[in-house]
Amino acid sequence: MKNVLLIFALSIFAFTLFTGCGDLFSRDIYDAPDDSPAINLHLTQDEKRVDLGCCVNNILIRDTALIGNNSISVTANDFIMTLNSDKNFYSPTDIINIWGTLEYIGDKNAIEIWSGCPFMQFSISGGFDEYDFNSALGGFQVDVLVSSTIEKGKVYHFEYIKSGGWDGDSPEAAFWTNFFNEKDLMLPKGEYTITLTGAFGFTENVVKSDVGLKTEFIITVS
Repeated sequence: MKNVLLIFALSIFAFTLFTGCGDLFSRDIYDAPDDSPAINLHLTQDEKRVDLGCCVNNILIRDTALIGNNSISVTANDFIMTLNSDKNFYSPTDIINIWGTLEYIGDKNAIEIWSGCPFMQFSISGGFDEYDFNSALGGFQVDVLVSSTIEKGKVYHFEYIKSGGWDGDSPEAAFWTNFFNEKDLMLPKGEYTITLTGAFGFTENVVKSDVGLKTEFIITVS
């Protein structure tokens, strides 16, 4: 039987499955690279953290969105979602900073959403065939049903946190073990598609009431 390892990680929460064994991961806010001084990912006076419940906790909220040097936005159903990175081009030794923002712009003061955990899903695909990023860094979500309240006038800031799964018996197992043991995101040479999905709906039937938010861009590591 194949030994399959799945890792789900959030800022102060992690959910790991390893053929029945659990483990915990944690991560603080990352530092911006020295060559990207305009991107400051530390708390400022207009920022605070909010707990949205379940595994959606320690989320940063801001008065205005932090926009990266590489950025793309999508609007649907009274929400604006933006995917950001600090650069378009990286070297294999660069720390890659990726984050998303979500803002409710509807008529209500707040709106309730329903989802699994987390409700903002990042995924990475592409690179070289040597390592299967398409399957190992997919948008994994814990199969639960929870509600969260999103307030109007606040920008919810979600850091990219490593999550994924791989075959523990494959020749790539050592690479993936080292990859997930390192808190920072660094990638081998290649071209990668970064995707952000708003994986939530407006009723307990999440699929039928899906918000319809999804966007992506490409980064290059050379």
